[in-house]
Amino acid sequence: IRLQGYLKRQIDGLQKYQCHDGMWMQVLDKPSYEESSCTVLFAGAIAHAIVKGWIGPEYAPMALKAWDALKAKKIVDGKILSVCVGTGIRDDLKTYLTRPTSEEDAHGIGMTITTGLEIIALKNYLAGKNVLWTRPSFNSCSVEINSETELEGLSLEYKKAGTHLWNKVDIL
Repeated sequence: IRLQGYLKRQIDGLQKYQCHDGMWMQVLDKPSYEESSCTVLFAGAIAHAIVKGWIGPEYAPMALKAWDALKAKKIVDGKILSVCVGTGIRDDLKTYLTRPTSEEDAHGIGMTITTGLEIIALKNYLAGKNVLWTRPSFNSCSVEINSETELEGLSLEYKKAGTHLWNKVDIL
């Protein structure tokens, strides 16, 4: 219960920094750029927490708005745009504000797929249907999918081993 309270407070804090279109900025409380991987992570975590019953469904609009913004602006021709490249801990704000982005960053692709599955689960949950659940495996970059309902709109294409490019990322 105590951890759920912390989670709820964290999400409440994120809510005030969500951009009007649904994205979050690279640096949440500073003018920077809309960043895909943080938006993906926040949307997926919120959707997952709702389905698990850790927070209420009143938070669903945050996750769905973020997913819609990603689909509309950042998932283009199988690429995830505006993914900040890996960043170590730094002690100056300028480093974070000027981080470059990549269209081939593997953490952006993997988390986008996982979040897409979490959004499907959330939509099923909100509709009173059986819930899809996922168990991502970050070591092998695979996702186990279990569902008693049809996965409408789910489309994944495999990439050639050794490359970072996906031909298509079209989950919903």
